[in-house]
Amino acid sequence: MNEVEKLAAIIELLVSYHPSGILILLGERPPLSALEWADLARSIQKETDIEHIDMSINTDGFFSQITIGDTIISFIEKLGSWDVVVEAVQSFRRIFPSDWNLFVEHIRFISTPLSSRLNSESMLSRIADKYCVDNKTVTRRRKLVPLSIAREAIGGFQMALFE
Repeated sequence: MNEVEKLAAIIELLVSYHPSGILILLGERPPLSALEWADLARSIQKETDIEHIDMSINTDGFFSQITIGDTIISFIEKLGSWDVVVEAVQSFRRIFPSDWNLFVEHIRFISTPLSSRLNSESMLSRIADKYCVDNKTVTRRRKLVPLSIAREAIGGFQMALFE
């Protein structure tokens, strides 16, 4: 798994399983501590009953590495800080507002563990209709947003722009 995929998996973990994940990603709440990240990662490893979005076959393998010393905090520190991720998120949100909103709505309505399969399908269709795309496009964009944010953060594109 490369650095972009690792950061995308971290973003995915945060927004899918932390109750304030979007706010943390936006920089509206403080970043998680090493202990909070580890607890969050362990909580999904223990949850076999709750379905979660499988973004990558390698994602679970990356999280299992946490137990052998590859902590999320040290990975983020290699990037500079959580602020680098927040800047990338804010840049992505500003440049691609529809994709950002689609991503947030998908997390809000589809990724919740309380959502039934039947309700998920109808919510997916509602989101698709709202953004004038088909269901497959919603799902594809939902998966691509964390990767795009990670690429933005690691590539430093938001810092390279004249704004």
